[in-house]
Amino acid sequence: MGEHTFNIDTLDVMVISLGVLVALGILPEGAVLMTEKVVVAACLTLSLTLKRLLIPTARSSPESSLLSRMLFLFFSITGTLSTFAGVALTFLEAPEAELRRPGWPEGRLVQVLLVSGFGLLGTSVLLDRLFLRRSP
Repeated sequence: MGEHTFNIDTLDVMVISLGVLVALGILPEGAVLMTEKVVVAACLTLSLTLKRLLIPTARSSPESSLLSRMLFLFFSITGTLSTFAGVALTFLEAPEAELRRPGWPEGRLVQVLLVSGFGLLGTSVLLDRLFLRRSP
């Protein structure tokens, strides 16, 4: 990898995920595969371009290891998906997703998803700022 090739931060991952959700939301039912590819690519490019215009991504540190970069991506992607799933279950009715076990009140799955999602996102932000970015 080059010296400054890893210029992705946690907010980039969240914006990319939101771009995919927007793309899937605006696609018509029964769209052909080529239409799906074009719409998803356009939404991803537009969302990431707008994010980088408004909030530029800091340069990466050349001393960061491949393992720390992969851990950052794992925590960031998993935390984003968990947080989005918790938010979606908060607003959508999904009776099959409820856990009915002794001692588990209703809504526990939403709480577990949100807490673990925010924890993983916080961990990825700390890993990103402490080990992957240059100090100002």
